[in-house]
Amino acid sequence: MNAKHKGAAEFRVLEGIDHGLNAAEDMEDSYLTGNNGGEHSDAVAEAVIGWLKQKTKKAS
Repeated sequence: MNAKHKGAAEFRVLEGIDHGLNAAEDMEDSYLTGNNGGEHSDAVAEAVIGWLKQKTKKAS
């Protein structure tokens, strides 16, 4: 994204979440639950919504 549109993308590390968007304390926890055993986490949705609000403010 940033290659074509400088500043459009943002890197974030979201703690307490695994690749399957489930709550996980760490990689081992995720592995032991099969990357599918934790409760769904809203962390990604919250991060995206916050990013969209930030971009919307800059555009207006």
